[in-house]
Amino acid sequence: MKEESALRLSLLFIALSLILFFLYGKGVYNFYFSDDFEWLSRSLLVPSDPSEILRVKGRDFSPLFLSLLTLFTSLSGSLSPVPLRIFTLLVLALLGVLLFRRLTTLYGIPPLPILLSLLLFLFHPYLSESFLNLSALVYPLSLLLFLCAVGCAVKERPLPFFLLATGALFMKESSLLLFLPLPLLPPFRGRRAVRLYLFPLLIPLLLRWGIQLGRWGVYSSFVDKEEVALKFSLLFQRSLGFPPYFFSPLSALLLSLLLFSGLFLLLRRRPGGLYFPALWFLSLLFFSLFPKLSGRYLLFPLVGAIGTLALASAWWLKRRPASLALLLPLLALWCLFQGGVIRREVESYRELGEFSRLFLQGQRETLLRNYPLPSGEGVIVGGGTEALRDLYGRVQSRGGLPKLLPLRVRGVNGVMEPEDLVPLSYWPERRVRWVTREWGGGVFFGSFQLLGGS
Repeated sequence: MKEESALRLSLLFIALSLILFFLYGKGVYNFYFSDDFEWLSRSLLVPSDPSEILRVKGRDFSPLFLSLLTLFTSLSGSLSPVPLRIFTLLVLALLGVLLFRRLTTLYGIPPLPILLSLLLFLFHPYLSESFLNLSALVYPLSLLLFLCAVGCAVKERPLPFFLLATGALFMKESSLLLFLPLPLLPPFRGRRAVRLYLFPLLIPLLLRWGIQLGRWGVYSSFVDKEEVALKFSLLFQRSLGFPPYFFSPLSALLLSLLLFSGLFLLLRRRPGGLYFPALWFLSLLFFSLFPKLSGRYLLFPLVGAIGTLALASAWWLKRRPASLALLLPLLALWCLFQGGVIRREVESYRELGEFSRLFLQGQRETLLRNYPLPSGEGVIVGGGTEALRDLYGRVQSRGGLPKLLPLRVRGVNGVMEPEDLVPLSYWPERRVRWVTREWGGGVFFGSFQLLGGS
């Protein structure tokens, strides 16, 4: 029986990987852009300065993710995006397998509703950023660790659960959203379960968020309490796969109220039935506090929506099996349409990455010419931001979904900060850190620090 189950899950993994490769295969060679460079540059410094792993930079603190990137860059010896893209594709496929496994073991629903829901997950256009934006990889990785932790709880293995859950929290702080509705799931109900699983989890949770809130001055400036209702309505529509303004904000809010009320009435008596609706709602509410609605923020709400859809469709198909004849053509049309949207996104990210690659190449040549042996004081001179603005305008004019960040205020030409540019330019020959002393008018004054092992 176990061999049959393992074979079925292996075949599912292969099938999901092929679907993802069909959708994103052309994006495997897409170069990095924007805040990807922060993580990449830091990973290049870690072998010479291991303390970099534990450094909190702005709001970013993910020692596990930084360690993973360090492993990839050290093994590959280049900045090629291909190994990390393939790894991300496999992570997303494995997420699909684990979602399938958890839904079947926790709820006992038949495979068909879950498989149909997984197709909606894979063809969801807002999943694209989790694949195409390196810095967004922390979201699927934290979700992967969380689902593995839940599997350990199902098998009554408290220590592996604790370790994996701690890993999820230290991969991304917002994975807290996955844990908040955890008491709704059957393995975590009752005094024994609370004592074995939930109480010990308070230690890494408080430690993780203690580190985060220790930077509250930076973090609080990122929270935007204005227009929460509007942003909630936009995220709600996006989680369903609709364009942001498909419904008016008021209509979307009313629809969400009716939907969540109906789901509560439908699933409240099913053991664990409210976990996925609760995850969906809490994630939408949490990310509505953020000033920018990036595609990466949709992963947790999307998982909540997909899990909810699997439960609701299982209930519906059990009572109306003939409706499957209507659902399948609608699902095929959905996948056909969204597949085209995703391929357009892949092309948009390709343009963004190619622009960044050429920029990095030009800056590298300039730095190596002006400072062949980097040490001591230096000056980095940037240019205008018109080229980057034009590129963003072209992508936006096509209705693209990429996370079009504002021009990086402290960036050279608005592309990347000199603290990221310098390590990337001198690696792999040397590991060099840059410290900015002052800047203005596109000119950065600071110093090069040549690290050991270079």
